[in-house]
Amino acid sequence: MSFVKNNYKIIIFILIIFALVIGFIKIFNKKVSYEIEYDYEGYHVKESYNKDLKYYSFNISKDDYSFDYAFEHEYTRNRKLVESVNSYDEDDYKCTSIS
Repeated sequence: MSFVKNNYKIIIFILIIFALVIGFIKIFNKKVSYEIEYDYEGYHVKESYNKDLKYYSFNISKDDYSFDYAFEHEYTRNRKLVESVNSYDEDDYKCTSIS
């Protein structure tokens, strides 16, 4: 009991620091909806995340064609998630994949 009485200010200080760290982590990891546009290897990319529906959507366009992708995925703070775009023509079809 004497330890608590003698170190009351130190214990309060540690608790305040702990509360601030927890608060910072909670605010820093908050999910937010966003939409960004950028160019990647000649493709124009529109990337968005909807926090209410918890899904990502991508629109990949080049010249006169456009492809839409949407999928449910865990939120990440990273942006510009498209790391590669592969496209090829087959007969009358144009196929595009992203990763």
